[in-house]
Amino acid sequence: MSRRGEDADASGASWLVLRHAAAEGLGLIANALRDLGIHHRYCDAHRGDPLPRDVRDLGGLIVLGGP
Repeated sequence: MSRRGEDADASGASWLVLRHAAAEGLGLIANALRDLGIHHRYCDAHRGDPLPRDVRDLGGLIVLGGP
């Protein structure tokens, strides 16, 4: 599921953030990504969001921790 950061980065690809718990987020990392012009979208594993079958179009992947 897409959240904020729907746009693509300069390479044309957005980054995927895999979130395992609703309370977890990028925090200060979001500021760094924004400053670099990198847009992201969340995949909420705790809600059952499906993982992408093809990751070749991703600009990057961030895997968050959880409790």
